[in-house]
Amino acid sequence: MYLTAHAAVGVLLSETADEPAWVFLWGFLSHFVLDFLPHGDEDVAEWIRARPKIGMIVGAVDCVFLTALLLAIFAALAPERTARVTAGVLGALLPDMVTNVVPYL
Repeated sequence: MYLTAHAAVGVLLSETADEPAWVFLWGFLSHFVLDFLPHGDEDVAEWIRARPKIGMIVGAVDCVFLTALLLAIFAALAPERTARVTAGVLGALLPDMVTNVVPYL
């Protein structure tokens, strides 16, 4: 699943609790629930391995959309909600960051 979808759910979950720690936990758990549901991109990893340049472009476009989404949301937020939204997005993205980014550092 694309990062933008996970981040959007993290933002949505930021409205469910007042404490950023709870929002982070719900965002983290939501990642696994969303990935458990079939969403039609099960063969994407093989497709990207066969076409690494196109895979990098798709990943870059996803990151651009995610950045635009977050900038729009943060621009509209009151400062007291920023910590919750950040916690929700980080929690929702953390599993992909750990499995797809950390091994290459």
